[in-house]
Amino acid sequence: MEFQISSKAKKTIIGAIAIGLISVIIGVIVHIDDEQFKTRIFSNLLIDGFYFFAIALGALFFLALQYATETGWSVAIKRVVEGVASYVIVGVGILLALFAVLTLTKGGYTEVNGHHLGHIYSWMDPEIVAHDKLIAKKAPFLTKWFFWAVTILYFAVYILFYRGFRKRSLQEDIEGGTKIHYKTM
Repeated sequence: MEFQISSKAKKTIIGAIAIGLISVIIGVIVHIDDEQFKTRIFSNLLIDGFYFFAIALGALFFLALQYATETGWSVAIKRVVEGVASYVIVGVGILLALFAVLTLTKGGYTEVNGHHLGHIYSWMDPEIVAHDKLIAKKAPFLTKWFFWAVTILYFAVYILFYRGFRKRSLQEDIEGGTKIHYKTM
């Protein structure tokens, strides 16, 4: 038995996506000359990216908890949780792209008519770090290289855990029963 999405549902989804894209384009056209436009776009993308990524991490944690405690009751909702956790891979891609843009723009540096309007990550701007004693004391940790190393490490761990849980789930489908749960380490 395979689930099929009806053509009416597909049209509704495509229509909602189209309305969303048109709304974004209108918003960009209307507000592109605003002083805080770039900062607002970056901060909104960052919040949205982290929000959905956090939901996927919560689902991944739930999967890890179910495997660690060897519970059986969650089998009824396991596929749904795996589907939500699969967004980890998409979220990593979106956040990495956003972090790359922020890195290339000195942390989302915004300037209008020679006036500094703000950053998303002010510690990515060498000029700010040079004049801020508090950031200078944290310099070993507040560098682009450290940020990228830790970010890539965390994202790699999340993806490895997701793939491991997914692989085990598919293996359970093939083997059936509880044999996989009673393996000796």
